[in-house]
Formats: sequence, C-alpha cells, structure tokens
Amino acid sequence: MVDPLNAKARAARGRYKKSSGTRQRILEAAMTVFAENGYRNGSTSQIAALAAISVPQIYYYFPTKEAVLGAVLEARDRVSDEVAGPDPGDPSDIPAAILRIAVNNESVPEFISLYSLLVAESTIAGHPAKGYFRERYRSLRVRFEAAFHEMEAVGLLAPGIDAAYAATSTLAIWDGIQVQWLVEPEAIDVVEHLRRHLMTITNIADPDTPPASVGSQTG
Repeated sequence: MVDPLNAKARAARGRYKKSSGTRQRILEAAMTVFAENGYRNGSTSQIAALAAISVPQIYYYFPTKEAVLGAVLEARDRVSDEVAGPDPGDPSDIPAAILRIAVNNESVPEFISLYSLLVAESTIAGHPAKGYFRERYRSLRVRFEAAFHEMEAVGLLAPGIDAAYAATSTLAIWDGIQVQWLVEPEAIDVVEHLRRHLMTITNIADPDTPPASVGSQTG
C-alpha cells in the first residue's frame, strides 16, 4: 500500500530540488551576463536565454532585476569569504594571508570580472549597487586597518607608514592590478605586484606566497 503522506513528501522534495536548481541556474547565468555586460546593459532576456528558461520564470524566483543583482552579490560575497580563509593568528602572518587571497582569486576570474565591472558601474547616479559597494569598501578598510594596526603595534610597518594608509593603499593597488590582469592576464602578475607593495609598506622582507587553498578552488 502506498502511503499518501510519504508520496506527498517525496513530491514536495522533488519540487524543492527542481526549484533550487532553477534558481541556481538563474544566478549563474546572471553572474555571466552582468560580468560581460554590466547591470545596465545586461537584460533578463539574456539571463533567461543563458539559463534556458523563460523571462517570467525569472520573476517567479526574483521579484525584480534588482533582486537578481542582490542575490548575485550575496553569492559573490560567499565565494569571497571562502577564498579569504581563516584570519592569521600572528601579525607577522598578515602579508602572507593577503597574498593567499590574491593567489586564490586567480581561480575565480569570473567573480573578479563581475566585481570590477559592477564596482565601476555603481559610481553612476542611481545604480542599485551603489550602497552595497560603499558599505563593502568601508567594511574592507576597517578590516584591513585593524590587521595593519596589529602589525603597527609590534613594529612591523615600515617607517612613515600608518595602518590607515597601509589599508587604503593596499586595497587601491590590489583593485587596480586586478583590472589590468583581467585585460591582459599573460602580462600582469597580481601576486608579485602585491608582494612588492607589501614589502614596501612593512618590515617583512619577503612575505611567503602560500599555495592556493584546495577548498577555495571554485572556478
């Protein structure tokens, strides 16, 4: 005898699995479309075509195109946190931890491309990601400044360098080098440029570059 309750439960699980898979396909397609065309020029029609669904199906899962963008940025943050790995336990390990993130970023170029294009586009008045990136950069500056403060407290910053400058300059140089790498990856070594910058602003002669973390190879 078939248990009608179990049959209903199995049917519900099947619908949920299908629903979850469709939502993920939409997000993956949106990441590609936004990374290639930006938010303004990336259309729901392009997303639907890439995900092999209809435009109305997108709006079944997301009320607006802006909501799709929000979900894409949330997914990007999750990958970013995975790539970052654990915080270093000793101030002298901070430069190596930064380089580890740079190494791991090379395994997810699609996310770097998405981030670089959207952050530039968000400077346009009225862009829906403007607030997100403002808060994102504020948060990054706070985190990096706190890390460099730890180094400053034990004399590991170079003379004339304070934690605020170290944080802001590192983020600025890193972003700029990554954009150049996206344009001409065979000519730009992000990790090496970042290593030389860290050697300039700290008293650590040659930060070791750790290998990419196996768990973060998501690309």
